Amino acid sequence: MTLLSDDQWADLYALAVRVARVVTGDLALAEDVAGDTCVALFERHHVQGSAHVRGWVSTVAYRKAIDEYRRRRRTGPEPPDHALPAPDDVEAEVVGADMASLVEGLLPPDLWSVWELRYVEGHGDREVAERLGLARGTVRNRLTSARKLLKRELGLESAPAGGEGPDGD
Repeated sequence: MTLLSDDQWADLYALAVRVARVVTGDLALAEDVAGDTCVALFERHHVQGSAHVRGWVSTVAYRKAIDEYRRRRRTGPEPPDHALPAPDDVEAEVVGADMASLVEGLLPPDLWSVWELRYVEGHGDREVAERLGLARGTVRNRLTSARKLLKRELGLESAPAGGEGPDGD
């Protein structure tokens, strides 16, 4: 088993923060998700020595961020400690809007429409398919294509292992 150095942990934490912030648009929430991701990595010693550790961290941070985003949408925002929003709260709202605009700018319209309904508005695959008049399989395929494109565009794609093609074939 290969243990990670402090620099490697810092690099993986920063990666998890970037991925989570793209999803949540909230730096504080992204940092919480990144911490949870690093704890999960620490608990899974077998992953630490893997050549695909960056991909694992990206995937786990992405999934944890979506889970947290959905949880907060269901339960509503936490009550503020004061009447006026703190500058970080305003920044988070702007960043969230900017991230949605960034993702929209990176995806072609057919992928963005599916992504927006699924991840921005939080609808399930079935409802996305019904709203867009698509088969559920098409929705899933477009979401997969969108994730691959975003990973490539955001530089989160790991280098393929020897002999594998860009899609892992």
